[in-house]
Amino acid sequence: MSSIITRVCDAIVAVIGSIFSEEDKGKGLKYPTTHPLTQADLVGWYTIGTILSYSAFLLIVGDKYHMPPIKFYVIWIALYLLFWGSMYVEYIPVAFNKWNSGIDEFSRTINGKESRKRYPIKKWRPPRIEQHTNEFHYPKGVAIRVFLLVTTSIIFSCWFTLYSGGPFQSAYSQVIIAYPLFATNVARNPKSLLAVYFGAIFWMVMFETIKHYYVVGHTTQSFWWYIIVSVIVIAMSGLIAAANRKYEREEIENSPREESMHLS
Repeated sequence: MSSIITRVCDAIVAVIGSIFSEEDKGKGLKYPTTHPLTQADLVGWYTIGTILSYSAFLLIVGDKYHMPPIKFYVIWIALYLLFWGSMYVEYIPVAFNKWNSGIDEFSRTINGKESRKRYPIKKWRPPRIEQHTNEFHYPKGVAIRVFLLVTTSIIFSCWFTLYSGGPFQSAYSQVIIAYPLFATNVARNPKSLLAVYFGAIFWMVMFETIKHYYVVGHTTQSFWWYIIVSVIVIAMSGLIAAANRKYEREEIENSPREESMHLS
């Protein structure tokens, strides 16, 4: 069973690209580069935190009028499983082996048998921050999935605003503005940064147009909701920034002394 899962996952990775970096053959200084998986995690958790926190506040006060329908959450989760989940395909065989090992150990303990000698399971996750030259590029399949995840996050945040005034009036629009702002902490390629900035503007305009022509009756919220969303955005942005700084410190501590000298 394990070998079948491994072969299936390997076949998928051969098509969509591996998240593990190839050798960096570029010349010159190497700079800290946030790994695409780390970028996906930061964006994913920010979006989950903001959408679920805001939804929870609306439910607590009984304001379902400003909440999107169930299909919003279903489609959002499905797309996240596709784009974000695909970044973890290479972890599936490792997780399966860990599960089998745990079940076997539990069974032997219950039956009073001695534990088998455990062999270390290979380390799966690549470094959260790597050292690369400016000439290095991650596989296109990996970069595209991160881009699609970011785009999906912006689109669904814009969609959420349709039920409370639209991207330019809703209290929730603060969540959208934060995407380009914290992207500067994780994106290295100037083109990627520009894509996030222009993408946010483009989708805000698109959903404002949709609101103008097709959405009627969903008014803006009271002053207090702007404060609530501000607190949510500040809290989530702070957590993202703290996580990123932690990863940077770990990278510097684990890198050779001579490589980290020019980064200080």
